[in-house]
Amino acid sequence: SSEEKEIQKKLKVLMILRTILATLFLVSSVLLQIKFRSREIPTFYLLVVSVYLITIIYALLINRVSNFALFAYIQLIGDLIIETVLVYITGGIESSFSFTYIITIIYASIILYRRGGYVIAGISSILYGGLIDVQYYGLFEATQLSILSPAETFYKVFLHVLFFFVVAFLSGGLAESLRQTGEILKEKDTDLVELQTFYKNVAQSMSSGLLTTDLKGH
Repeated sequence: SSEEKEIQKKLKVLMILRTILATLFLVSSVLLQIKFRSREIPTFYLLVVSVYLITIIYALLINRVSNFALFAYIQLIGDLIIETVLVYITGGIESSFSFTYIITIIYASIILYRRGGYVIAGISSILYGGLIDVQYYGLFEATQLSILSPAETFYKVFLHVLFFFVVAFLSGGLAESLRQTGEILKEKDTDLVELQTFYKNVAQSMSSGLLTTDLKGH
């Protein structure tokens, strides 16, 4: 269907965008490592390599799947998991990469409209909130305990969750408006083509000719 083809087209753009962002993160990390003359291979590199591998797998499967909406959810949730790992290894609640959730929510609204945006915003809230719980209670040895108080931690998580759903609401509404506008334009284009075809058939069916005049008879 045309809707499935549209989702497929948007997924291809998503894969290109994912590769570009991963490359930018990789280049910035390499430049910082060179600047500080560090020889340690950060875990961040492994995460970037996994992004490349997953994107290659998606590219091989995109012309073989039949349910593109489900495939879109799989890709978007996979991106959220990768972003959660990125936030985890860069400081958890103090990480500056929590904005990556916003990018995924916006693109979910573009692909799957308002419903998809809400679903991805909800999953983002669960993953981010769970990560902060893990960090706060120190459930893993590699996880540093948060230096924030319980009230400050709750407030920061609440702001993130609120922002996730606000972005989903705004981007979903914009995507819905653009879709409705596109459908109206498509209907008008169809009507125009039908009208042109009708007049063309009328002119071709005449055995003599066609005479037109203005209101003054000219």
